[in-house]
Amino acid sequence: MRGSQVAAPVELSDPIALADWVEMLALQPRRLPANLGDVDQVLRQAAGGYEDEGIDNRVDQVAAELEKRSVAAGPQAYPFDFDGDLLRRRDPVDAHVPYAFCACLSFAVGQGWNSAGLDGLVRDTHPRRDFERLCRAAAVAYLGAGPAAALRFGSPRDDLPAPFGQALAEVVRQLREGGACREEAYGASPGTGDEGLDIIAWRPFYDTQRSKLVMFGQCATGRGWQDKLTELSPSAFCQNWLSDYREPWPVKGLFVPHRLTDRQWLLHPTHAGIVFDRCRIAALEPVLDGRLRGRLVRWTNALLARLAP
Repeated sequence: MRGSQVAAPVELSDPIALADWVEMLALQPRRLPANLGDVDQVLRQAAGGYEDEGIDNRVDQVAAELEKRSVAAGPQAYPFDFDGDLLRRRDPVDAHVPYAFCACLSFAVGQGWNSAGLDGLVRDTHPRRDFERLCRAAAVAYLGAGPAAALRFGSPRDDLPAPFGQALAEVVRQLREGGACREEAYGASPGTGDEGLDIIAWRPFYDTQRSKLVMFGQCATGRGWQDKLTELSPSAFCQNWLSDYREPWPVKGLFVPHRLTDRQWLLHPTHAGIVFDRCRIAALEPVLDGRLRGRLVRWTNALLARLAP
């Protein structure tokens, strides 16, 4: 196995974690292809060098996961070519920004990096906030770029007023739904934050009337992202904070930079609504403004450089 500071996952029984690791090896600046022999070797080392038929099965599971990713993200958005054994990065990071950034963020979080470590990698860059901005662009692409619009409501805010009530009032003004903010919103304590609501996206009609497709999205980057599945209730949010929001209630969405198991895809949408993992986010080919794209590229390259041998 080639030298690298990209640590293998602690949980070697998880094909998704192992596939993440292989992708990080392939993303290294020297652009050497990663191969499933790397997985086989680390598994055999963990087994003490003994033959174990389960190792071959696990390697096959990793190969299947990588193949799923190439299909789910699509040929334009997936940064790699995979031939069943070798995983080779095709282009520089800036050619596949959404996927590469999400993969690096997910890997760093999985390795135990905290917010200070993530933010300290590149000066004046906050990758978790920039992930929310990426998700805002993905939501617009999903609802139909052009007429669709979206706002980042997540706290701390910079695109909207910092106070909760003022931010929500601006959302109501642009969304043209909900009547007005309740008085309680204006009196909310500074610690109210965002009430679990990070992204508001909608697809308007030319008549600007009520009754349109609205999405309330939550972004979750941490290792405990599954704990957030029930944190946001669009109907409860509207009833608590808006004076006259009527059905249909906003659709719920969950955005994560991670990958889900087949069982998670089966169970989690019941509580999370529409789930956007990194493959779906990348496949939408969200349109990014130049400043956001630049920050994502710089942070991704900085993490890869930190991990480089």
